[in-house]
Amino acid sequence: MVNEITKITVTGGLINAFAAAHTNTFVDLYNIALNDTVYFQAAHPVTISNMGSVAQTYSFANLIAATAYTLNSGAMSPSSFGNFDLAGDAASGATIRFEPESLSVGPNSSAVVTLHFTRSVGLDASRIPVYSGFVSINGSAGDSLSLPYAGIATSMKSVAILNSADGYPYLANSSDSTQTSITANSTIFILPGNSTTFNSTTGLPSLAYALAMGSRIVRIDVQPENPRDLPRILGQQVLGSVAGYPVQDHVRQIPDTPVWTGQLADGSWAPAGRYRFMLRALKIFSNATYDHDYEMYTTPLFEIKYAT
Repeated sequence: MVNEITKITVTGGLINAFAAAHTNTFVDLYNIALNDTVYFQAAHPVTISNMGSVAQTYSFANLIAATAYTLNSGAMSPSSFGNFDLAGDAASGATIRFEPESLSVGPNSSAVVTLHFTRSVGLDASRIPVYSGFVSINGSAGDSLSLPYAGIATSMKSVAILNSADGYPYLANSSDSTQTSITANSTIFILPGNSTTFNSTTGLPSLAYALAMGSRIVRIDVQPENPRDLPRILGQQVLGSVAGYPVQDHVRQIPDTPVWTGQLADGSWAPAGRYRFMLRALKIFSNATYDHDYEMYTTPLFEIKYAT
């Protein structure tokens, strides 16, 4: 399938719809994804099709756009739109070698130009810099197209997922209006169990957390004080997940404070005893079946008993 890349006028940055509708040149890509530093893809072949009645010779140029930092200095979560820091040096953009440097394509024919990218250097990788630009494709018959590209100058798998900037994550008592972090291993919760009701005054164990980055999978598993002969989930012996977890496609920056009634995800109830919560969030570009591909936090121990 071939795609038409919109021709853009030089006045005011407006799209020239007439030129886009009447061009004779088409390419087989909508955009070019360079990925991050680990999965960086340097070579991108582009098929250029000349559907006109005369031959065209195409020349190419790299139009570098601004490079933006996703994170402000010292921040864990992305800046709001419009508040990004820009890298002022034009050298922060990618460079491109075109093979061949120009391309002649006959009427109703196609040919391939390969774009060899070298990613930007000298950027602060800890702030997740995003660099971008356009490949300008100019035909001798007047056709002019632009093909956007973008990449990330860091390893996204190394980016922190759990937000620890505001004291998260932590164990809390659901009835505590101040949501004070529980750090001792001695808190006792009296749970209503499945035979009685509970309300806002009932103190339930709660795990307060927020994500700095979105995650495909977030788990909260329950682990006894001395786990033995239990199923291993991602390398850890656990009783099971709390009811409502795992969560798929968890968004970032929205604090969550799930409470635990003692019920597990399979519908059963944990016996009275001492437990800890194990919070795990899958890292970006990671394999959900590998335990080391999760960022993990464990709470202090707490004890649960059931009201009689």
